[in-house]
Amino acid sequence: MQQVNRTLLSKEEFSTALRKGLGRAYSHITPENHELYRVQLLYTCTHNVTHDPHSEEDRAPWLFQLLEKTGAPLTYKDAIIQALYSADNYYDWRQLLRLVAEFSYSCDDAFYAFCDNIAQSSSGNGDNYVLALLLGLAQRNELNDVADAVAKCLIAGSHNFPTVDLLKTIKERIPLEDILLPLLSWVASSPEMWADEHHYTESVDEVAQVLVEHPVIESSTPNELFTFAESNLGDDPLPYTVWADEQATEQDLNVVFLRLIDEKCLDLQLCYLRVFKESPLPRLDAKILCLAMHESAEIQTAAINALSNIQDSNLRNFIFKLLQGSPKALHNGALRLFFKNYKSEDAACIEQALSTPDDVYLCYALCSDILMLGQQYQDHPELTHLLIWAYENTPSSATRFEIVDLLIKLEAAPLALIEEACHDSDSMTRMFASSALESINSVLT
Repeated sequence: MQQVNRTLLSKEEFSTALRKGLGRAYSHITPENHELYRVQLLYTCTHNVTHDPHSEEDRAPWLFQLLEKTGAPLTYKDAIIQALYSADNYYDWRQLLRLVAEFSYSCDDAFYAFCDNIAQSSSGNGDNYVLALLLGLAQRNELNDVADAVAKCLIAGSHNFPTVDLLKTIKERIPLEDILLPLLSWVASSPEMWADEHHYTESVDEVAQVLVEHPVIESSTPNELFTFAESNLGDDPLPYTVWADEQATEQDLNVVFLRLIDEKCLDLQLCYLRVFKESPLPRLDAKILCLAMHESAEIQTAAINALSNIQDSNLRNFIFKLLQGSPKALHNGALRLFFKNYKSEDAACIEQALSTPDDVYLCYALCSDILMLGQQYQDHPELTHLLIWAYENTPSSATRFEIVDLLIKLEAAPLALIEEACHDSDSMTRMFASSALESINSVLT
């Protein structure tokens, strides 16, 4: 079993581990050294720094465990409560609220049961738990003004916060008129807060912006696709072109392919290339190979996506040429070219070309590609190094869970990685790693 070396973390390394949710952040913090990392830890507590806060697991319980490991969690509490009132981002606000609740959980099991009861008895909205915390904390006088706290949430742009009807439903089940009536009154007097304009954190907003800015045509025929692409030629950015049906006919794809090969306009080439992201190219063509070497990341990515659906021995020589001639090719999806063309000797070439993208989304995509390659070629132990690299670098806790799960199943996970994963921010990762470590220890004893 391979070993992973763990040394003392610098402030920057500790901050990175916190942002990714790596277990080494938990393992590293102690009563003796926490003052050295106070700024980094407090920032992560008061800001939701997850890759995708809309879908990633709530990290407040994990962060509170880190605070407890400092031996002085109460020295952080006032700053966290203060940040709750000044937060201007919904996901920050929700994490802060739950952290404040954790302080109460830690000394009062009845409070935990109270909040859990409210969350379970309401209608299943994802933020019912947030409302439960509001009510519970207000009852304990942990927050001075519930209405102000809800206002902060709404001003920050929550698009999931419980509606008036939900508040009324909870009021009927748990009579806390002294808390709920002022809350309902405030909501009723501020209808502008219930507008349909949704606000997101920066990471989600960037993804949403891509969808908004790129017109999409769902074509039923090649001619419809050509007409739409040509009519939007002057647009910036260019439209996405996809098929209305799940799969276009072989004849339709061939028509688009021939138009792509003959097309001189680079923007139209990009539009037609996108058709083949999911659908197979009719054949390997030198023009597509040239586009995969293009200096434009957008064009290179589209060409690589199209080529990734091909299994061809001639493509392998091109892949190595691409990795040598285009240092950033892996950042633009070049690893996908191996999905149908991988051989054992390729791992060393991939490792040599590997570098960490500065862009978090490109990094997420690259690590996801490595995971998919490992999942497809599970009988290739030489891919272990790549999977460990992806474990270290992915910004996504969900992707990291899948990597840990795969390495454990393949019996390729280093012991140090399993031990670290037992303290990961993701609960599923902790559960799987703890089970694996228990099995290892039972064999050793």
